[in-house]
Amino acid sequence: MRGQKDKLKKINKNIIALEMGGHSMKIVYGDVHKNQLVIKDVITQSIPSGLYSDGEIKDIEWLSKNLKNTLRQHHIHSHRCFCTTDSGQMIMRDVKVPSINKENLQEIAKFEVEQFLPVDMENYSVQSILIEETQTGNSPFAEMLVTAVPKRMIKQYKTFIDKAGLTPMVLDTQANALGKLIENQERINRSSDFKHMTVAFIDLGYEKIRVNIFKHGKFRFQRLLNFGAKDIDQAIVEFTELSLDEAKVRKQEIHDISQYSIDESVESGVARAIQFVLDQWMDEITKVFRYYVSRSNNEEQIEHIYLYGGISKINGIEAYIENRYNLPVERVREISSVTLSQNGQYELSEVLNALGVMYRR
Repeated sequence: MRGQKDKLKKINKNIIALEMGGHSMKIVYGDVHKNQLVIKDVITQSIPSGLYSDGEIKDIEWLSKNLKNTLRQHHIHSHRCFCTTDSGQMIMRDVKVPSINKENLQEIAKFEVEQFLPVDMENYSVQSILIEETQTGNSPFAEMLVTAVPKRMIKQYKTFIDKAGLTPMVLDTQANALGKLIENQERINRSSDFKHMTVAFIDLGYEKIRVNIFKHGKFRFQRLLNFGAKDIDQAIVEFTELSLDEAKVRKQEIHDISQYSIDESVESGVARAIQFVLDQWMDEITKVFRYYVSRSNNEEQIEHIYLYGGISKINGIEAYIENRYNLPVERVREISSVTLSQNGQYELSEVLNALGVMYRR
């Protein structure tokens, strides 16, 4: 028993948590101690266009060399790597299965998914997590989130991490990583209100947006939407005469997208472009909310929205979305389980998925 505890302590120290995204890879280096994350360093490294897309590593050699050099420059010498990613190629389904035999829940859930998917499941690695236990009549049921990841993609990540001189310990989905993170919190932005409500955490990513719904602090539902910050950049180019590189910079510099003067200025054009794209996003997110509410027979309404991801930093975005939904909206700025062990500044909202992958269920 003591040997197992010592082994667990070793695994939970000096973790390299890596989040791969369409625009950058985020590296979090730290320890897990009694569900507390002690963060020693946070690094964001840009990924050049064409090297990574929708979970696919297009250039393993370049990215692995870049990761290896980045860790060396930051004097990080650990080898244990916990990685999280997202992709439209991953299959995620909610299933409800009998739970009389709890030891076989994973296999039963996998079998259910195989029945209605037109793919060869031999090409996928399938895992599932228990969302909720329910009762129908006298029979117990389990609501499961089943995730199928292409084995080809898993092999890509293993090769990438190996070539970077690291030991691949975990490859997790971003939905599962965030679920673990939020379920281990007592407070978000110094408030525990989220533990008594139904809330949405919306990841505003570069390629995609993920809507995650939690009830009383427990993960309940997720949906991946096929649009992201890249669409804002393109809209700014179309609304103004800015180049794509200029658009990426100007969207972060805007004063307040919820309040701007309607004129011929570049800032007005940037604000109108951002609002145009946000309105389209919110139409689709509203459909996700309605679907979730309908599943609960209208008993569970979304009561609060938390934003995270790079676009959540745009000035005025919280107020703009709050006005649309008539709900409290705030960016995740602080969570109770994270301690920064050295002086430094980083945007917590940009690395939530990397923080979450450090936890194990």
